[in-house]
Amino acid sequence: MGPLGSPAFPLLLQVTSTNALESYHSELKKITSSQHGLIGACNKIIALDLKRYSDSDYVVFEFRVKKISVTGVDNDILKEIHKFPLPIQKLIVNKILFVNDRIEKGKELPGLTSLKCHCTFFHKYMFPCKHIFHEQLYGLRKLLTIDAWN
Repeated sequence: MGPLGSPAFPLLLQVTSTNALESYHSELKKITSSQHGLIGACNKIIALDLKRYSDSDYVVFEFRVKKISVTGVDNDILKEIHKFPLPIQKLIVNKILFVNDRIEKGKELPGLTSLKCHCTFFHKYMFPCKHIFHEQLYGLRKLLTIDAWN
């Protein structure tokens, strides 16, 4: 299970692009030709695969290890956000920063009493949304406890 009692991979199921595969085939077409012969073509394919594996390892490292840096976010909250992969960190931080827009528009506290919200973002990703952060930062109730993050 992921954060807030959600399945661990709802974001990953949304990948609908074949760009990576198309890119691989395009690069493969560029580096191979009928003049290389079978062994030459195999060597080129192996070299391309090794390059792709290396690139993939780097992306995995960035995805799992890299931490977002942002000002204006409480260190305790940021510490919890850093436990997520980078794309999720960006999603959550954007929701925190959006709280200021809510305040500028004169929106009142949502009055949430639990970590459940009616908004699309919360139902789609099951992560804290702008409403939860608004309540956390400016309300009397602190919904995002250490237990809630776990």
